[in-house]
Amino acid sequence: MKLFNKLINFFKLSAEEKEIVQNVVKLENFRRVQFVALFAMPVSAVCMIIFGQKLGNTTGIEHQWRTAITASHAGIFISFLIISVLIYFFSYWHAKNKRFETFCINLTIIILLMAGTVITTADQLMISSVTPYLITCAITGLILLIPPLYASLYFITTYIIFYFAISLTQVNHQILISNQINGITACGLGMCLSFILWRGYLIRIKQSRVIEKRNKELRTALDIVNSQKSMIETAHEEITASINYAKYIQSSVLPKAEQMELYLGEHFILFRPAEIISGDFYWVSEIGNKTVIVAADCTGHGVPGAFMSMLGITLLNEIVNKDGVSNPGVILDRLRKAVTDSLKQKGDRWEQKDGMDIALCTIDRENMKLQFAGAINSLYLIRNSGMENIGKIHNESTGNNRIIEIKGDPMPIGIVDDMDNFVCHEIDILKDDSYYLFTDGFPDQFGGSSHKKFSYKHFREQLIKTKTKTMPDQKLLMEKVLNDWIGSNNQTDDILVIGFRIN
Repeated sequence: MKLFNKLINFFKLSAEEKEIVQNVVKLENFRRVQFVALFAMPVSAVCMIIFGQKLGNTTGIEHQWRTAITASHAGIFISFLIISVLIYFFSYWHAKNKRFETFCINLTIIILLMAGTVITTADQLMISSVTPYLITCAITGLILLIPPLYASLYFITTYIIFYFAISLTQVNHQILISNQINGITACGLGMCLSFILWRGYLIRIKQSRVIEKRNKELRTALDIVNSQKSMIETAHEEITASINYAKYIQSSVLPKAEQMELYLGEHFILFRPAEIISGDFYWVSEIGNKTVIVAADCTGHGVPGAFMSMLGITLLNEIVNKDGVSNPGVILDRLRKAVTDSLKQKGDRWEQKDGMDIALCTIDRENMKLQFAGAINSLYLIRNSGMENIGKIHNESTGNNRIIEIKGDPMPIGIVDDMDNFVCHEIDILKDDSYYLFTDGFPDQFGGSSHKKFSYKHFREQLIKTKTKTMPDQKLLMEKVLNDWIGSNNQTDDILVIGFRIN
């Protein structure tokens, strides 16, 4: 039963296969019919000439044989000539006609198979070969695309005609039986070739359709991706343009180089944002005979940090420039209150803990005093040994130079549980003192062969090494050290280092 069902399914065309026959196979067969016609006409013409040359010089059975062969090829020539003319007029001069295509295809199949039958029947008068029938069966099976059911009907029908036709001309009973058996072989060969050609072509068409469908889906998906990519690029360009303008605004509110030179004298500023705009900022102002200098690190970097930096600059302008406050501890107290009020921070557990880490100095050159207060961040001072101990002296100190850390208070500019007043440290300014305000970006930068943090210890070592250089040269050396350390890694945070020397 399963074998019978498989046989039925083999001959039965599915809906997709019927559609392929109508829209693909018929058109392909029509092209092949044109090829067969153009090939068959010259072959038949040559055969007519060869067999017709001696037609007048022969008698009897040979004359009948040559006449039959010549007439057969003449019939083939005329049939394909008519098909060629019809193809030209109906295919090229008018719209495609499905019925006409079907007619030409079926007529070609019949002509080919019947030509082999007729010529083989005529050959039986002189020779016992069934080669013409074998050839036409093979050509039909190899060239034309015929559905299995129709192929079986055509080949079996023509074989039945072949079976009785050769019995009319072949008088030798044993040869007749042999040729009838050979005819079965030729018919079977033609059917097998036709089945293989049909199934192979059908598989290729189905596979090509699946591939085309997938390619179409991929093209559609690619178009969507390209469209989204274009939208993202446009949005990115707009956002980048906005951020670049924000950078321009942020740069405009940072102190100018001339202003820093006027207020600080010999100094350097190593300022490198991790992104286009920075959460670190520096600020300087002069109130009376005092200079206030700030290095600040706001929560986050990029756009969020930049917003906080603009808030910090605005509040410092109000506290120092407007209200005239110069004491670092008081400035930080006032700044913390203003920030928490602006951000509406109340100390709830779920609210955002935004704020700033700041190192702030007030320089009084008239009295040669320096006041410092820090929120998390510290001040580094490098001076000759033998002076009073005003802070923590680090082990990186070498020779006559000691690096002293004056620590800031362990609380940020923002809401915390214990908010004491910030301590103001006052020290005497000595000749050739070097002071450094900084954020955590440089010491915390990852890099090196071990991909670890630069560290505060390593940072202090570099400051000690460059102490004898001018401030601009110190900046160049520190930048080189930083670049070598980062290497192919990404910068992890905004970097800010301010160095100044009081002569």
